[in-house]
Amino acid sequence: ATATVAKGASKAFTATVTGEGIVSGDVEWSQDGTKSSITDDGVLTVGSAETKSSITVTAKSKQDTTKTSTATVTVP
Repeated sequence: ATATVAKGASKAFTATVTGEGIVSGDVEWSQDGTKSSITDDGVLTVGSAETKSSITVTAKSKQDTTKTSTATVTVP
């Protein structure tokens, strides 16, 4: 998945956890921007002072932490 988010703007991400024996669809969100943040609900806010031109957003299953998915966010 990819998205473009300007400095100072926000974007909501979603993740669906599937698989055999999965009982929890909860995920832990993270991002690797220098001046950006992501909420527990998956809303990325790109900081106005962000220095990276590309941020990776990761969703990790709380039930099975080996299951992850990523999205690349371009910061114009």
